[in-house]
Amino acid sequence: MLGRYSFVFVKSIDPTAEIVAMPVFEQAVHVSKVNPDLKKFMRAFAKVTGDEATLSHRHAGSDARHFATEDMPCIEFGLTGKHLHGDNEHVTLKSVGPYRAVLESFIHEYTISSSKARGHTDNHRATISQ
Repeated sequence: MLGRYSFVFVKSIDPTAEIVAMPVFEQAVHVSKVNPDLKKFMRAFAKVTGDEATLSHRHAGSDARHFATEDMPCIEFGLTGKHLHGDNEHVTLKSVGPYRAVLESFIHEYTISSSKARGHTDNHRATISQ
């Protein structure tokens, strides 16, 4: 209800003020470093890129922020490019292959570990069709 209180506050200062838009600030996306799914993702990222994933805690500009409000863990990572969320936004095409490979590796590790947790031993590889 921050928006309502902000509106009342502004009107208390200037009753004639016209409120055009109120920014909404949602909680930052956060996943515990010990989250098993984050660990799987980080292994997949390192396997594909040869680099260690950098973790950060920040307010979300993606739809992950909606899941965060429900205490659902989210991992944000993406393509590289310029002018994100602005005019002339674009991605660098050379970042598409590694992005896809990281996702495929993560899905593979996730499905294998989930299958083993359910007692399944048929290790079918998950693939993403082109």
